[in-house]
Amino acid sequence: MKLLPSLCQMQAPNGASGVLYALLLRNIVDNATVHDKAGFWHYVVLTVLLVLSQIGMRAVIRWLNEFSRSTFENIFKARLMRNNLQKDFASVNAVHSGEWLNKLRVGTTVKIRYYDIDAYTNIEGVVTELNPPYRRLKVVKTAIPFDDIYTIELLCKNVIF
Repeated sequence: MKLLPSLCQMQAPNGASGVLYALLLRNIVDNATVHDKAGFWHYVVLTVLLVLSQIGMRAVIRWLNEFSRSTFENIFKARLMRNNLQKDFASVNAVHSGEWLNKLRVGTTVKIRYYDIDAYTNIEGVVTELNPPYRRLKVVKTAIPFDDIYTIELLCKNVIF
């Protein structure tokens, strides 16, 4: 949350660099037309430095963007789990597994109780694949059909792949 102002502060110079880029290219063309080699190379070097700084700014912006997005997602998931834990158990247990499947994302740590061959099995791990057309998900390397899921518990730990 504290990185949001930093993200805004990085976006402003990145946007302004586009205007500076146009001015530098104009000066390159102007110096080339009057055959001023020193001025030409001066603005070429400045343009190269601007491009390198844009690459650096974009890398920092991308990192800040992903970091703030994952922070907000973790805050919201923790709030969801807190709200579910504060309700009485009967109302939490009454939630259909399909609703949990809608909240599920790849990279979320879960504990699933499902029917496997002739008995119910528990598995805990990271969801590595969600495949709605085939109505199945994978927890690490174990494929589980949606219809065999009895309960899903979101453990609210995210793994970034």
